[in-house]
Amino acid sequence: MNWLCSKFNISKSSYYSRTKTRKLKLAKWDELDYHVNKYYHKSYGIKGYRHIYFDLMEATELSYLNVQNGHQILLSMQRQGIRSIAQKKKNYKINSLSCEAFKDLVNGRIVGFRKSKPNMVWYTDFTYQLVGGKYKYVCVIIDSFDGKVLSQKTSDHIDSKLACETLEEAIFKENPKSGLILHSDQGSQYRSKRFTSMCKSLCILQSMSRSGTPTDNAMMESFMGKLKTEKLNHIEF
Repeated sequence: MNWLCSKFNISKSSYYSRTKTRKLKLAKWDELDYHVNKYYHKSYGIKGYRHIYFDLMEATELSYLNVQNGHQILLSMQRQGIRSIAQKKKNYKINSLSCEAFKDLVNGRIVGFRKSKPNMVWYTDFTYQLVGGKYKYVCVIIDSFDGKVLSQKTSDHIDSKLACETLEEAIFKENPKSGLILHSDQGSQYRSKRFTSMCKSLCILQSMSRSGTPTDNAMMESFMGKLKTEKLNHIEF
C-alpha cells in the first residue's frame, strides 16, 4: 500500500478516507434502494420515480436519507431495473360515418367558465374488459369539475341503450340544470337517434371531439387509461 500511494503521489490517510467515504456512499445507496423498492411494490408497480419521491418526502421517519430530488429516485430504480407501468399508446382510426357530428363546445371558448363549476360539463366514453372469456362493455360519465364518477353501467353489448342508461342514472343522481354540456367522441352510440333525442328532451347540449383526435376528450381518455392500466389489467376476472 505504501508503494502504491507513493507511486500516485497521495498520502495513505487520503486513500483510506476516500475508501471510507465510498463505503458509506454505497451503504446509503443500498438503504435508499430498499425503500424505493418497498414503495414501488406497495403500489403494485404503478408509481414512478416522481410519486415515490413525494412518498419519501412525506415519510418524516426517512428524512435521514436526505433525498434532494426525484432524479435520485430515478437512478435508484435504474440500478434495480424497475420501472412504473406505462400506459400504451393507442392507434386511433378516423371515424368515417356520414351522419353529422356535433360541434366541440368544450375545448373552445364557448364553454368558458363552465369547467369551474360542478354539473356544467360532463365527459363520457366506453371501455371494455374480458370477463370469463367474454367481453363486457362499460360506459362511464365523469364531471369535468373534479373528475368524479357520476355514473357507470355495464352490458354485454356496446350500444345506444347502454349510453342512455348511463346518462339516465347520472341525471337521476345529480339532477343538473338545463344547458349541461355532455362531451364524447363521435361514436355511433352517441350519434344515434335514441341518444340524441334523449339529450334534446333533457336540454343537454352534446359536444363531440374531432375525428381521430382523442386529445379533445383528454380527461376521459386519461381516466379510462389509468383505470385499465393501474387497476383492471391487474385483476383476473
